[in-house]
Amino acid sequence: MADIDVESKRLARLTEGAEPASRVRDGSPTTELALAGLVLIALAARGFLVFRMNVNWDEFYFLSLVHDYLRGTLPLPFQTFHVHLFAWLPDIAGDEMAEILAARLAMTLLGIASAALIYGIGRRFLTRAGALFGLLAYLSFGYVIEHGASFRADPLLTVLGLTAIFAILRRPGGAAGAVLAGAAGAVGLLFSIKIALLLALVGAVYLCLIIASANRWRAMVEPAVFLVTLAVCFVPLFLLHRGTLSVEETGATAFLTGAAAKTLTGQGLAKMLNYALLSALRNPAIWLMLLGGFAIALREAACCRTRAVGEKLIPVVLSFLLPTLLLYRNAFPYYYAFALAPAAPLAGLFYDRLTSPVRKSLHRGPLLPASLILMLGATLALNVQRASPDFQAAQRQLLRIVHETFREPVLYMDGYGMVGSFPRASFFMSSWGMENYVAAGRPFFSGAVLDAPPLLVVANSPELADALLPERAIAAPRIALLDADIRYLRENYRPYWGVIFLPGRQIADDAAEEDRRFPIAVAGSYRLTAAAAVILDGRSVAPGAVISLERGSHRLDGPLPPGGVALDWAAVPPAPSEQPIDLKPFTSFVRAR
Repeated sequence: MADIDVESKRLARLTEGAEPASRVRDGSPTTELALAGLVLIALAARGFLVFRMNVNWDEFYFLSLVHDYLRGTLPLPFQTFHVHLFAWLPDIAGDEMAEILAARLAMTLLGIASAALIYGIGRRFLTRAGALFGLLAYLSFGYVIEHGASFRADPLLTVLGLTAIFAILRRPGGAAGAVLAGAAGAVGLLFSIKIALLLALVGAVYLCLIIASANRWRAMVEPAVFLVTLAVCFVPLFLLHRGTLSVEETGATAFLTGAAAKTLTGQGLAKMLNYALLSALRNPAIWLMLLGGFAIALREAACCRTRAVGEKLIPVVLSFLLPTLLLYRNAFPYYYAFALAPAAPLAGLFYDRLTSPVRKSLHRGPLLPASLILMLGATLALNVQRASPDFQAAQRQLLRIVHETFREPVLYMDGYGMVGSFPRASFFMSSWGMENYVAAGRPFFSGAVLDAPPLLVVANSPELADALLPERAIAAPRIALLDADIRYLRENYRPYWGVIFLPGRQIADDAAEEDRRFPIAVAGSYRLTAAAAVILDGRSVAPGAVISLERGSHRLDGPLPPGGVALDWAAVPPAPSEQPIDLKPFTSFVRAR
């Protein structure tokens, strides 16, 4: 009983903030080694899945911005600072898939740094085992496993945001910590305005520290240093970045206003609810631990009657990004790796309180901690198994055939910038991009063809596939293209292979007189496909003949052979005989398995 009394007093001092968590040892090296081993397994699994997970359209677009920058065609300075960090990617041997996989490996290294920071943040108020447990809960979460190393701004923002939080929570934080946090926040703003969510959390943490301080006026100096550093670092870095762009920016204010209105005004509840529910179904134990840790932290803060309540509130405010999983418009599965990172120590708090020395003495054994660890291990194994099939095969095949068809870059159109090494004549066809397109009410693709006719169309978005592959669409379009764009694409591009379309024209054998006069959008060589010779522009052309056609109007005269006439772009090799692995190059964020 004496041992229990000693441990009870120690736990009481801890809950009142009198004893740092780092001085309360778990007392079981075996437990800590088991947790550390599972953390290493989770990090290794993330590296393995780099080569298995389907590359999302956001990642291809992120890469296309790097190529645009190197071509001198990147016009927008906002949220494009990553182009400097990844300007080395095009030097890698291979196509866009090789470049993205290399970038993902770099993100995996950043993920290891983020893991170390999550552990360090947890050690502010958790035991060593508790901090490892919270980190393992984060690394075992399904969406984190699948998207934690994706080539987006999110892994960059995560490590920078965690750096800022760790810098001000480490003992002692001081002015040096505030400077580091401000610099990290400034760089994060250059990557994405999404970092504003974590900067708000940093402000809440500073408020907790002010409450806990014996000299609150002096404590206010550090957040002031943070804000000054943020501004002093952001402005020159932004101006320097903007100065490297050779294309004059347009609509910068409208872009920032639109981004804030689209993403930070709570418009995404209905859209994101399904992702949140599925995450709860696939990770019930982790969610129970996070929510249980939050409830424990809230209760301990409510019971504290001294200024130590500021310390007790820190775990509570670390959960502030969790509601954004429903309110943030772009809280897709990849966002969870960003939003859950600061909240991960809550699972460790749940573990610490359930397996405290007092409770272990009462229960006479390690059964409870072992059960909790096994529960996380099982979740980790199931989520890794779900993500382990090869989801990249169709993307590798499609890009290989594009580059075999065009050995040199040509102007092209697609939905997401998949062929980043080629100059692109289309906008990013995300739901946001499509909403802006429809709101503008002006045909886009027909105008792009007229101004600078692309030689290649990759129908890799539901909208383009619906326009060019209506009989075998890859997915239902969220918002259909305007009728003028659908008509133009169908009239001026012909199927080549899979979702690859090249310039061409099809004229039916019963075409009306006015339809026999047709425009050619792209000047060049065309191969005639017909059952018999036809009169084209006043001369007889035999089936299979290759003719040169100028851009502009052309005419077919006389009777047309049965089956009509097709003109196909002839300046490329014949279409490959192999069948597409899948006409849908992008899978859903959420696996059906």
